Amino acid sequence: MIGRRSRLSILLAITLILSNIPWLVVAGEGIPHFADLRNGSFEEWTDDIPDYWNGSITNIPLSGVARYTDSAHSGSSSLQLINTSGTGRRFTTQGYQIYSGVEYTVSYWVRGKGDIRVRYHDGYYKDIGGTAYYSVDSDEWTNIEVSFTADTTYSDTQLILFVRNT
Repeated sequence: MIGRRSRLSILLAITLILSNIPWLVVAGEGIPHFADLRNGSFEEWTDDIPDYWNGSITNIPLSGVARYTDSAHSGSSSLQLINTSGTGRRFTTQGYQIYSGVEYTVSYWVRGKGDIRVRYHDGYYKDIGGTAYYSVDSDEWTNIEVSFTADTTYSDTQLILFVRNT
């Protein structure tokens, strides 16, 4: 008998860690700072979409976005992204403020099967931790951490989860 391995999608629980923030810098009025990532644990959902996500440059079909409640990393749910194509698709946050010269670290947890990389958009697409995808094929949660130093100050920056082959 040949064993079947079920195909899992990448599951995410994201936190954003900030280092070297200038103490006197305050985000513009009404604009949250990138370090204050909202709903990074994917606990809050409205109409089958995690709150504060599905930004303007998201291009993954919403049928590929799901709330995952079995074996969530922390809390009661995680994000499941489904993109069986070999072409990367984006799922993004809503806009945040970033500041030039500040180093940001994005730390996230994944499990399942597929490829992921993290980018950001500050008017231009920027890679975080290089252009290579991180390949996942595990039932265990794995932590990935990447850093970048912003080269511009921008008030509508979106964090991008870029996935394929899930």
